[in-house]
Amino acid sequence: MLPKPPLKLVSTVVALVFLSGTVAYAASPSTLPTSPFYPLKRAWEGLTVAFAMTPDAKAQALIDLANARLAEAKTLAAQAKTDPSVKSAVAQTVKDSQSSLSLALDNAKKIEDATKRKETLDEISKEADDNKQEIENEVEKEAELENGDKTDVEHSKEELSKTGSDAKSSD
Repeated sequence: MLPKPPLKLVSTVVALVFLSGTVAYAASPSTLPTSPFYPLKRAWEGLTVAFAMTPDAKAQALIDLANARLAEAKTLAAQAKTDPSVKSAVAQTVKDSQSSLSLALDNAKKIEDATKRKETLDEISKEADDNKQEIENEVEKEAELENGDKTDVEHSKEELSKTGSDAKSSD
């Protein structure tokens, strides 16, 4: 007959399995700002950026996050037609996308290798232009934003234009 495992060990294993499953779910691309798990997702993404050891790796991680925020904004914009309370989340998510690209630009300027720096700056410039277009063509039309939310998105588009211009002029 096998001895019974200690209760502490079993409890710890169960807690770790639950926690790892919760973090995995929270980090899923389908987790949106309207989800109670979204803060866990953002914390996990923050760790990803924090553990990127070089300016190049940080810039790339931030570009990826900007694209993830834009995808979330598109999904939220589609939901805003049936749930108007989501509209402010659309505006905030667009703002977060723009902020990630601005941070990517700051890190790209620190890349020592001139060729890699230029490639990364070019990518940021292209992403800024593409994101601005997607916001205009998909997010704004789909979400039918009003007042303050519309103003916030307009401001984010202006900042995307500046980020794109800064990236072009930095190389």
